[in-house]
Amino acid sequence: MQTQRTPLEYIFSWVTEDRIECQGCHYQALRYVEGMDLSLPILKKDKDQWGKRRLVASVQEALSMYTSREVMDGKNKYSCPCCSSRNG
Repeated sequence: MQTQRTPLEYIFSWVTEDRIECQGCHYQALRYVEGMDLSLPILKKDKDQWGKRRLVASVQEALSMYTSREVMDGKNKYSCPCCSSRNG
């Protein structure tokens, strides 16, 4: 049974697609996430000359960081259900 959306949900809700791709066999795991708010990063991943993380300069930069590709490595490595490899 599908629930009816409120006018606010109709206007402000969104769906993102999370995609993980195995670097070995190129299998793709897809997940769709619904939401009404977005948590954008305010700190960059790189550090300044004193070892402190820098603030993003704009909302556009934060959105770009939010939607950028991420390589899963170390403890975060992806375990492929198709080929059983542990690739990033």
